[in-house]
Amino acid sequence: MYNILPKEGFIMESLIINKYSNGEIYEYLEERQEVWKKIFEDEYERYSSLISDYKLFLKACRSIVSELSVDDSSLSTILCIEKLIFMGKFSHLETFKYESYPNELTSNLGVNVILGKGCCRHLTRFSKDLFDLSNLYCDTMSCLITKKECFLTLDGDGNHVINIIKFNGIYYGYDMVNHLIFDFKSPIELVQGSVHLYYKPSIQLARKEIDTIGLEERLKRYSENVGSSLFSKTEIDDIKLQTVANIIKKRKILAEFSNDTKEVKERICSLCK
Repeated sequence: MYNILPKEGFIMESLIINKYSNGEIYEYLEERQEVWKKIFEDEYERYSSLISDYKLFLKACRSIVSELSVDDSSLSTILCIEKLIFMGKFSHLETFKYESYPNELTSNLGVNVILGKGCCRHLTRFSKDLFDLSNLYCDTMSCLITKKECFLTLDGDGNHVINIIKFNGIYYGYDMVNHLIFDFKSPIELVQGSVHLYYKPSIQLARKEIDTIGLEERLKRYSENVGSSLFSKTEIDDIKLQTVANIIKKRKILAEFSNDTKEVKERICSLCK
């Protein structure tokens, strides 16, 4: 069923040979990169004040997440972020609606969490932005989510985005939308029960979130991680319960956070119009 590619040069085989010649793939990527570059440059110029406020808001969010998570671990941190997003605590009207195609600030996708509507790409980017303010590892991964087993190839576009976190030295995929933790079955395939995720980096390469060297490095890390899961369902459930208990216990601090950040959230929303 699987087209297992050799480790040596397997990026070149899967990403390039299956679809393009070397020259064509780089020309294709350069064209897409140029489009995204112009969009980003325009947004940074037009929305500089909004982006500045967003960064200010992230600092306040990072403080409250650190306060509410258990031992500031990566798993508890992302569970806490997920819970607070869907509770609407990071949104200006304190509600959050999952919406596939909202208007968005392409260069700073996490802003949509403040606006109160977004999908996987907004949730994962907001989470990574918060993790980037700490010493904890978090990345985003564009992927194809399916219940069917597919050929192992980096080719094609994805239909989903997840976060990659590191817990006790092991990398895991975390899906905020479906509330699932995934193990690496191969460097480009993650599995949780009957659900499969296949790494599809084309959009991230086009947006220059990663380059080919960064892609190689990720695949190397993930290959060393295959079969290394240390999580048990009991441990995950225990961390979830502790995190939720902490949020409930410290609801007064959470209320103060909502009040203290009300002005900057409203300012961000007004600048988005």
